[in-house]
Amino acid sequence: SRFLVSGARPSFELFKSIPAKIHIVSKRLFYNKNYLLSIITENKIEVVIFEVTQTAIFFSHFLKEKVPEIPLILECHDIEASLMEYRKSSEERSLQMFLQYHAGMILDGIVCMTQNDHETLLSLGIPPDKLFLSQNGIFPEKYIIKKTEKYNEILFIGNMFYKPNQEAVSFFIKEVLPKVSKDFKFKIIGMHPDLLIKKYKNNNRVHFTGAITNWEDYILEINKSCIAVCPVFSGSGMKTKILEYCASKLPIISTNHGLSGFEDCKSIIIANKPSEMARKINFLIKNKKISTQLGTQNCKYVGTTLSWYMTVVGLVSCIAMARKNLRIPVK
Repeated sequence: SRFLVSGARPSFELFKSIPAKIHIVSKRLFYNKNYLLSIITENKIEVVIFEVTQTAIFFSHFLKEKVPEIPLILECHDIEASLMEYRKSSEERSLQMFLQYHAGMILDGIVCMTQNDHETLLSLGIPPDKLFLSQNGIFPEKYIIKKTEKYNEILFIGNMFYKPNQEAVSFFIKEVLPKVSKDFKFKIIGMHPDLLIKKYKNNNRVHFTGAITNWEDYILEINKSCIAVCPVFSGSGMKTKILEYCASKLPIISTNHGLSGFEDCKSIIIANKPSEMARKINFLIKNKKISTQLGTQNCKYVGTTLSWYMTVVGLVSCIAMARKNLRIPVK
């Protein structure tokens, strides 16, 4: 089957290995409905999966009219209404809640990543038969490399233009890092605004690598670290960073909020307060054997429960349901 997915950032290195036709659409054409329709019809697209609620709403009525036989699915990596919780404007959150509800009513299926997100969508009034849980997955074998030299680094991975990640990093640098062994530095992998670099430029214990686009370099940079953290207190969805930490055999310390979707992984250490988080990091620093054991257990966990071969079942089930409801034979 062919799929057209919106919202993804192009990674040309990754695309080279994908046995599929990829359309990278310019900003000028992205919201041109007829252009999208031409891609769908010319390439005999069978399912359209959106990743942004507003984009799904913008196109859905048009596509329902022009190609009613094609199922339209929304894959919710985040619940926009939940992302608004840390903002002061109740009107903005109410608008996002309405948009999420509207998308759930007009699209043929909705996929979310965590049980918390599933419950949030149900509370908005989205029909339960349209909702499917499909956790993020990973190919753990792609993260394992030959033994490399470990540095005294605590790792955080994330897009630093994303407010919950900014808050997490600021919290860690200000509240936790001063209480951690002075021999250890805090490394952040991910694209970032210049203002963030300026803010911490005089802190020699903080290092921003920026975005690492070469896959081999990215994996190597992750594997150099000794401990990984996820000190997030806001946002929604399932944290891809924890998948990557686990696959890289790193011991992990996370807040309860960051653990959403990974609740049954008992080898991830939970800490919500600065002193508690620092104390547990220092414990792992001093007890390398336990640290290694936890990292190994984390990797085993994602390999046995969150491989893409298993987690994709929810999405496949959603597509099958949508096709059935549209009276299209399920392949």
